Amino acid sequence: MTPDQFKKWCPGLWHVAPGGTWEIIREEGFKTAAQLQAVSVPAGDGEADTVVVETTQGSYVRKRRDPAAYMGDEEAVNTWVSMLDSRVYLFANRIPMDKLLAKQLARDNGAQDILIISTQRLLDAVRPSIELSSQNSSAVARVPGAEKLAEMFLPLSRFPDKRPAEVTVLDGFDAKGIVIRAERHYADGHYDVLPV
Repeated sequence: MTPDQFKKWCPGLWHVAPGGTWEIIREEGFKTAAQLQAVSVPAGDGEADTVVVETTQGSYVRKRRDPAAYMGDEEAVNTWVSMLDSRVYLFANRIPMDKLLAKQLARDNGAQDILIISTQRLLDAVRPSIELSSQNSSAVARVPGAEKLAEMFLPLSRFPDKRPAEVTVLDGFDAKGIVIRAERHYADGHYDVLPV
């Protein structure tokens, strides 16, 4: 896929985060789960299949406790978790983003921040770090058996000319100038536009 094809399929990109996170991202940039966990404080056991971690920045990272139950051996699990934790995830399509937003607002009864990202500015800033997936990585992780882990995320140049299911950026990135709009959504349906 060329940069122009990427812009055709992804004229806009979105990121969903817990309410109040935008101010931190604006100052410190988008962080990966691995980067957040490096400065984290345990926040209890959570539900039976999750681990909840509260970072010193106030964000939460949720992961399944025992992925070996559905992925196979420990080496495959470690490879998979390391791959997932090393990237920031962006929505390439508004429909799944809206579904996640509704689910989070209904479950948490708290605000959610929606960050709208310029595709061109992202390309200009971190093109070599962008990797795309044709399927949702969280859904793939629930499939029993070995996965083609090395082929899950592909660089732009190796991805086919079609809309990706996920856009990821390895090792995070600076938000300044890349986020073009920020909104804080609430469970009652209203939202505030935040300064970028």
